[in-house]
Amino acid sequence: MAVREILQGDHPLLRTQCSPVTEFDDSIAQLLQDLEDTMKQHRGTGLAAPQIGVDLQAIVVDANDGMLALLNPQITSSEGTQESVEGCLSFPETTLKLTRPQSITVLARDRSGSQVQLDATGHLARVLCHEIDHLQGILFFDHLSNEQFVEQLLGQVGSSGDSIPIAPHKSSGTDRDPDMDARQREVRLALDFLADAAWKLELAHDLLKDHKDLITAAKDDWNRLGKLAKKLSKAAIKWERSWKKNS
Repeated sequence: MAVREILQGDHPLLRTQCSPVTEFDDSIAQLLQDLEDTMKQHRGTGLAAPQIGVDLQAIVVDANDGMLALLNPQITSSEGTQESVEGCLSFPETTLKLTRPQSITVLARDRSGSQVQLDATGHLARVLCHEIDHLQGILFFDHLSNEQFVEQLLGQVGSSGDSIPIAPHKSSGTDRDPDMDARQREVRLALDFLADAAWKLELAHDLLKDHKDLITAAKDDWNRLGKLAKKLSKAAIKWERSWKKNS
């Protein structure tokens, strides 16, 4: 088992248009195995070679349909749209709601270099789009404009600063409630998203203040944005403590 380090953040290597695979030898087989091992270790659904610092067009995907290893993948056609939340192993604390094709056709090479064609829909299509983007130096937040990103965050901010009651979960051994486990995972994901949104909103407010001369905004707008950022940050901390206490 070879678990590789995953590059974190907007790393220069993640902005590289990767080179196509031309030799389908043992080194490529090892690369695909490393990608698979690393993805499983981090409980991901997909991983691309540049995420482990390798400049080659190679991805692995497991979207509950079995493991796929694809080389030089290209999306040749797409139909429809779907909207859902995405994460990324290179940005483990960030989740964003994105629009992707509902169905795609992918042309690629398999481990031996043979050409394969894959028709994918739903979740599998989404994961494939995400990983193929990586091979072109495209990160998932590139699909949102700055305005869309801020609007998305603001749309998920509640108006109340009260804590959210979360049911305790202190089971042990094999006496576990699958429904409660699923709820706990959803709460963990929501809290991670909230914390990420809080610091980004505060950062956006601070950056915009430095360039007020370029933006037409009333004083009240600046004050509201600043207060919202602070309230969101406090709420994130408060809800995190509440969840940990009751988990």
